[in-house]
Amino acid sequence: MTADQSELLRLILNLIRFGTIANINHDTQRVRVKVGENTTTWRPWITLRAGDAQTWFPPSLGEQVIALSPEGDFANTAIRIICVSDGYDSKHSARKIMRGVRGLINELYLDDLRHKTHRGQVGQVERGFVAGGKSYGYDLVKSEEGSRYLVNEAQVKWVRWIFEHYAAGDSVQHMAHELNRLGVLSPRDGTWAVSALYGSPIKGSGILNTSL
Repeated sequence: MTADQSELLRLILNLIRFGTIANINHDTQRVRVKVGENTTTWRPWITLRAGDAQTWFPPSLGEQVIALSPEGDFANTAIRIICVSDGYDSKHSARKIMRGVRGLINELYLDDLRHKTHRGQVGQVERGFVAGGKSYGYDLVKSEEGSRYLVNEAQVKWVRWIFEHYAAGDSVQHMAHELNRLGVLSPRDGTWAVSALYGSPIKGSGILNTSL
């Protein structure tokens, strides 16, 4: 295949391409679309009315679209919103209803998924297993039934050290500095920060505020 033929094939393939919204600018009504390994320049999305009476239905980040490029040049691309999995097409006469209904269905699906996930986590805890991730001072031992915590003797001595020094009136800032000076690895195998020690009493994060 010659260079001219290769270029012609590239232009033909670029006439219609699927992509996803990478960036969006509502002020200029332009988007950038990721197509394969490439990202287009700022391009307009297609609307049915753009004269005195205009329609306003911008896409969302990550939304699937079709990039229509006259002459196969991404510089001339216009973006048509179309969701293959949902059967949504921005040029369909019932597009507003379809988009609203699909949005509602997706919201209900997420609510149901959230409920089922929480129910599954509660069930694991009631059976004596761990529903969360690894916690400093413990190893996470996994089995087919679930995961359990096993005390990590190398870390638990530093957990006791943290509580003893805090009870004695030592500040979390000083403790973090001292742990780093002693070369003790943090929960993320790095240096210690105040957030790792104190965290948030509301969220129950941080070694001093965790319920474990």
